[in-house]
Amino acid sequence: MPPRSRLEALILTFIAERPRKLTAADLARELAVDVELVVRVCHDLETAGLISQR
Repeated sequence: MPPRSRLEALILTFIAERPRKLTAADLARELAVDVELVVRVCHDLETAGLISQR
C-alpha cells in the first residue's frame, strides 16, 4: 500500500484525469487499495478544500 501522501497524490491525479464522477469504489478498484481507506483520504481531501464529493 502506498504511503498516505502518495495515495492522496494518486487520488488527486486520478480524479483530475477522469471527466466523469467517480465513486470511492471506482478509486479503490483502480488504485488497488481498500475502499474504506479511499473514503477516509477523500474525506480529508474534501476537508482541506482540494476536492468536492458532491
